[in-house]
Formats: sequence, structure tokens, C-alpha cells
Amino acid sequence: MTNLFDFTVQHVGWAGANFAAGGWEDWHAPTATGLIAGSYWAQSQNGVALDQALQLVEGDGTPPNSSSYWFNVHTAAAITGPTGQPGYLITPSTRAYTYTRVPHSNDAILWRAVISDQGTTPPPSSPP
Repeated sequence: MTNLFDFTVQHVGWAGANFAAGGWEDWHAPTATGLIAGSYWAQSQNGVALDQALQLVEGDGTPPNSSSYWFNVHTAAAITGPTGQPGYLITPSTRAYTYTRVPHSNDAILWRAVISDQGTTPPPSSPP
């Protein structure tokens, strides 16, 4: 198994002045390229339930259409599954786009995601 992406997202509070504008958008570079993304694992690392979404994009800076996120949920539990973009080849310009948001302006976001080339991505056993 090769981890194509393995990253954490860390923020405190909201990105904007209120809950509606409070979502953080981050782009993460791959740790390996030349392989097809197969599945993902993601989870809040500090037990705080948060809004979370994930998708692969080419380049960074332009958020994707939210209807094509692999998932768009509010939870602290682990989320796993096949990538929502079958056959997506990871190149040096591919980015994992993440959206995270907490319910309260003083909550901390500590979220981790792993994308692998396998049909099932297990929880990580070491730090990113």
C-alpha cells in the first residue's frame, strides 16, 4: 500500500467572522505520484465533531464544486471509503482539497486524512 496523501489540518475557531463564513479551505500536496487514488480514511483527532469534506483537484486556490465532494458530513468519527473520482491519477500538481468547520468560534480543528492507492485505507499507525 502506498499513501498518496497523509496530512493533518489544524485551525482554531472560524476562518470568517461567523459560522456561515467560518469554513477553512486547505490544499495538500501528494506524498507519492504516478498512482491511482483508491480510497481514503479521515477522522477528527481531538474528538471535536466538525464539518468536513474532501476531494482531489488539479492545482490549488480554486475550491471545487461542493456537489462533487467525496463526503460532506458533520462528525468526529472515522470516515472511510472509495475515492469519489475513480481512476484519478495522482500527478505532482494534484492537491487534496479539504474543507473543515467547527460549530463554535473557540473550538479547535485537528483533523487527519490519508488517501492510498488501495481499495481500503486503514487507519494510520504513525504520525503524518
